[in-house]
Amino acid sequence: MKKIQHFKDGINVREKKVKRGYLNREEVNIFIMLATTHQLLLGYRSLDGKSDGIPAVEKLLKNQMITKEQAKNLRTAITYQRKFLESFIEDNLDRKTKETMAKRLVKWEMRVVDDYQVQKLDNLLKKKADVNLTMDEFLGLVDAKLYAECKGCTKNRQDCKLRNFFEENFIPGIEDLKIVEQGKCNCEYAY
Repeated sequence: MKKIQHFKDGINVREKKVKRGYLNREEVNIFIMLATTHQLLLGYRSLDGKSDGIPAVEKLLKNQMITKEQAKNLRTAITYQRKFLESFIEDNLDRKTKETMAKRLVKWEMRVVDDYQVQKLDNLLKKKADVNLTMDEFLGLVDAKLYAECKGCTKNRQDCKLRNFFEENFIPGIEDLKIVEQGKCNCEYAY
């Protein structure tokens, strides 16, 4: 039976100690990299997709690649990283963002690839696209929908189906597109 998580807005969001309860694209990437690095250090993930569950500190000690003092420092860093991540998620994010980040972290893997591999993958994806629109046409439709639906919008972002569609399709928020100044709206797409 699948465990259902129930999230609520973080205390810093409710008390308005942070500017907003959602993350822009750059912040999402920073958070995912921090969380994935943490999981990598704990042995929950690996760079090749085959995690062995052995913490990085133990592997490095076993291979005599770090000293005991360095291992102690790394363990301390991992502890503080965990404390930061737990506090950040629990206190600074709204319910919807917590749900989204929980889903993304479960499905996210980190790989190290060179530019040649990235280009090869990009070409492969371009060949297998199901969309019959060019990217410019698709983004033109998104822009028109943003103008028609999101300009002056004051709806609750957590219940907006259009916002969910944009997020699921990696449409950058208007702050990322430099349409408005950061933190001036109730949603990353409203302006």
